[in-house]
Order: sequence, then C-alpha cells, then structure tokens
Amino acid sequence: MSLSCSCESDGDFSWYYSVPKDFTTLQTKRRKRCSSCNTLISVGETCTQFYRHRPPKWEIEEKIWGEDGEIPLASMHHCESCADMFFNLQELGFTCIAPDEDVRKLVKEYQAVYLKKEIYHGTRT
Repeated sequence: MSLSCSCESDGDFSWYYSVPKDFTTLQTKRRKRCSSCNTLISVGETCTQFYRHRPPKWEIEEKIWGEDGEIPLASMHHCESCADMFFNLQELGFTCIAPDEDVRKLVKEYQAVYLKKEIYHGTRT
C-alpha cells in the first residue's frame, strides 16, 4: 500500500491492530522479527508492539467471544529504526500504515513525492 492520509476500505479486514503510543522493550522469551524490515529484535531491545485481534469467523467463536468479540492474535513488532520511521510518518498525518508494511519503502516514497521540490529546486551553498 502506498502513503495515504485517509483509509479507503469497506471495513472488512481479516485482522485489526492498535497503534502503539510509544517505544517499549521486547519482553518475550525469544527474539522476534520486525514485521516491517524482517530484522531480528533481541529480548530487551527497544521496539514497538502492535496488539492485534480479529472478529469471530465461525459460530462457535461467536458463542465463545460474542458476536462483537475480539479474538486476540499474536502481536507484531517493529525494530527501533522502523518504529521511529513509523512514528514520524504518523506525525506527518499518514495514519493508514499497517504494521506489516515496509516503512523504509514508504519513507522513500515520501521523499520522492513530497520532498521532490526541495531536492531538485533547493539552493546549494
């Protein structure tokens, strides 16, 4: 998905996530992969954690979790570098960035589209 300031969808997603408010440290028993750049995050390293859930799919899940229930899924993580880029893009108003998107590509897209004037028409000193 490319950069966008608004989310265009019919609202029918296979899973949902909550956007982290700040950095944390990885508090798992094993290392995790960054869901953006695929690098390993060691236990205790700075990262962000995206809590995920999905709606019930089957009747039995509705009986257990309720019709509007949220079934928890495994969290996704961003390494410190990707988390920093993610927060910066969010700060610029790009709020539709999923945790499994490569934020490095999105930053390059931002530079190419939004900083083009400054790059090509800037003055050299």
